[in-house]
Amino acid sequence: MAVHALIPAAGSGERFGNQIPKQYQLINGKAVLAHSIEALLKHPLVDDVTVILSASDKQFEAVAEYLSRSVATVVGGETRAQSVMNGLLHLSGQHSDTDWVLVHDAARPC
Repeated sequence: MAVHALIPAAGSGERFGNQIPKQYQLINGKAVLAHSIEALLKHPLVDDVTVILSASDKQFEAVAEYLSRSVATVVGGETRAQSVMNGLLHLSGQHSDTDWVLVHDAARPC
C-alpha cells in the first residue's frame, strides 16, 4: 500500500484579491505552494506528490526548480472538485486500488 498526495493548485486567487494567486505568495522567500509540497515530500509515509495546476499556469516551473524531488503535474478543471477528480483519474491509471490518496490544498502549507 502506498500513499499519494494530491495538491490542488489550479485556483486563480480571485477572492484573495491580489495579482498573484495565493499559492504563489511568498512566505520566508518561498512560494506557499513550495512549502506545501516540501512538507509532503518530507513526510515518511508519503510516496509521491502530484500538483494539480491551471492549464494557463506559468509560475509553477519557477517553484519546481527549488524542490528537493520532482513531482508530477496534472491539469485541473473549472472547479476544485473537478481538479481533484483529474488528479484521482491520473493516479488511478498508475497505482493500485488499495493505495491511499491524501488531498491537501496548496494555499494551506501548515
